[in-house]
Amino acid sequence: MRSLYSGDGPFLPGDSLVLPEAYPSFVEYDESNGFWQVYKVEELLDEATSQWQHIQVYKTIHFGNVLVIDNALMITQRDEFHYHEMIAHVPLAYLPEAKKVVVIGGGDGGTVMQCLKHPNIEQLTHVELDAEVLRLSTKWFPMLAAGYADPRYKGMVSDGAAWVKSAAAAGDKQDLILVDSTDFNAAMPLFTEAFYTTVRDSLNPGGIFVFNIDSPSWHLNAISVVSNMMRELFKYVFLYQVYQPTYTSGHYSYIFCSQTVHPLDTKIDWQAFKRKTLQLDYYSPQVHMGAFALPGFVKQVLPSADSSLEKIPSWEETPQESADKQVIETGTVVPDSPLEAGVDPQTRA
Repeated sequence: MRSLYSGDGPFLPGDSLVLPEAYPSFVEYDESNGFWQVYKVEELLDEATSQWQHIQVYKTIHFGNVLVIDNALMITQRDEFHYHEMIAHVPLAYLPEAKKVVVIGGGDGGTVMQCLKHPNIEQLTHVELDAEVLRLSTKWFPMLAAGYADPRYKGMVSDGAAWVKSAAAAGDKQDLILVDSTDFNAAMPLFTEAFYTTVRDSLNPGGIFVFNIDSPSWHLNAISVVSNMMRELFKYVFLYQVYQPTYTSGHYSYIFCSQTVHPLDTKIDWQAFKRKTLQLDYYSPQVHMGAFALPGFVKQVLPSADSSLEKIPSWEETPQESADKQVIETGTVVPDSPLEAGVDPQTRA
């Protein structure tokens, strides 16, 4: 992908796009399908070039601050919680007593912040390759970087693949490992069979590994290749999805891997989850289950978990459980998005 920024007026990316006059914009271009996304911006707030990549932060009217790495949009303040809540809370719903979590990548802090909402977590190790991503994210996305001050947080600037290999050799086991990364350039060492094997061997019994992958609507073949590799290493491998409006196609996904946890045959204690009283804007039990209900064109290529939906024991409710579920449905536990309620995105915790 590549982007262009014009703070002075119109510009022509090649000969295929003409913007209105006096329209300072960030343009993201997906070369794999010739797709443009254009964001009207107020200003380029900050940028840095590290030894690994080029990082930019734009201020926009509609989306709040926007983080861009190597010309690809990473997050916007308006909808980052879609992505971060789903990468964190889907696996943690199966691990109500998880103690040790590792996040590789995710220098914006959103995945770390969501994980640390769970009081049972005793240690979260965060391995981020690029100190400049941490610096700019802390400066311009302070609501996401709040987790860095948590006493359970242990952060380091290091190569994630090398760190996992070292931790595995030392016998340092984890309950959950999350990879929250770009899918290009400096992140490439994370997409090898050797890395995935080391991750598998670093999990405790009952542990889960989740990583972001790509758009099922636009890049299903690439997802299929990775999914097939994972099925050689893990007993249970399933794709789950998120509606992420500012990612190209709006249809994004993660891969869920475990030796023991089938995402829909494994009972989730929703009452225990509710007792944590987490402040959530996207994730809910209903969204969790629906995320594994893949469209037909995806199921034609990938194994799907949604054939097990009718076997979910958590839906066999007592009257009290039904009443508790209604509380969740009415928004007591999962309120409306603060952005839709007119809350400044900078203030959302």
